[in-house]
Amino acid sequence: PTMSIVRKQIENLRTGEAGRRAAAEIEWPPQNVASNLHGLGGANVFLIFLESYGVTLIEDAHHFDAIGPRFRALEEKLRQAKYHFASSQIYSPTFGGGSWRAHATFLSGFHVDSEHLYNALLASERETLVSVLSGHGYRTVAAEPGIKWYWPDGEFYGFDRIYAFDDLGYEGPPMGWWKIPDQFTMYRLYQDEIRGAQKSLFVKFSLIMSHIPYFPIPEYVPDWSRFDDGTAFQRSLDSVAHDAYLDLRELSSWYVEAFRYELDILEGFLLDYVPENSLVIVVGDHQPPKLVTHNNDSWAVPMHVFSKRPELVRAFDALGFREGLVPLHPTSLTMAGFLSSFLEIYDELAPANEAAGE
Repeated sequence: PTMSIVRKQIENLRTGEAGRRAAAEIEWPPQNVASNLHGLGGANVFLIFLESYGVTLIEDAHHFDAIGPRFRALEEKLRQAKYHFASSQIYSPTFGGGSWRAHATFLSGFHVDSEHLYNALLASERETLVSVLSGHGYRTVAAEPGIKWYWPDGEFYGFDRIYAFDDLGYEGPPMGWWKIPDQFTMYRLYQDEIRGAQKSLFVKFSLIMSHIPYFPIPEYVPDWSRFDDGTAFQRSLDSVAHDAYLDLRELSSWYVEAFRYELDILEGFLLDYVPENSLVIVVGDHQPPKLVTHNNDSWAVPMHVFSKRPELVRAFDALGFREGLVPLHPTSLTMAGFLSSFLEIYDELAPANEAAGE
């Protein structure tokens, strides 16, 4: 099993080195961002990246037998809360790691599958979903709890505010390898940005508790306000080494449990902290490492959209999305194609009086 991983990594290195070329020689795909976004109707847009959320969680029987009932329970809760939702699969430019490449591809519409292309993108003046929404009057914010040092990449995107590790101000006990529980990250952004928002928001959340080694997993705190007075957790959860497992089946099982925690957070956020006029997009960044995916070699990841405005969700029908939370059907949608598709499905003819300049 190890040799297949090593062979793939060597292939990636050789391909990356062979593809190294001057930025002037890169074939940048054309970019048309002239959408009026009338279809959004000023809705807040919350983009939630789930670390290592791959289609293996749905397509692998061991994984889905364990997590399937949680998906079904979430569907029922959301229907009771008058949510509309649909799902599909989307292809990531990376597998098993390299989350930043997936994020960059999704936001920019440029296929980033090497560090050379990633650095070239950062040095470019290419528009992104962040800059487009900012141009339409949105306040743009990012939650990046895994960033613990200077992050010049953020300057390329042009966020109005970035909440990195130190900016989140977490003072509770450390929760495993990443220290800050994802639930706190979402609650902090609700307190500082969502609750008192004076204009439409675009918020990018990077949730990271489902990163390998997937253990230990914090307990979900039903009353999020316990983070206000420091009573959410009484003790820390010690981090473990990546190889501190008895066998691969145990690693795979903890992978599933990590996503049970993420689904708990997603449910709480949707039910209690998302404003009415909002679109929530949840997408995986890449499949988990091969040690977890078993025989699943797909580069696809699940993607979901949620809103209490049905037309915001129905717009994704044009991209092959179907009702429900279990996207079993393959798709041709790629992360590199998302930006242009998003701008197209929410572009509407201007009202007659606006077209006349009144």
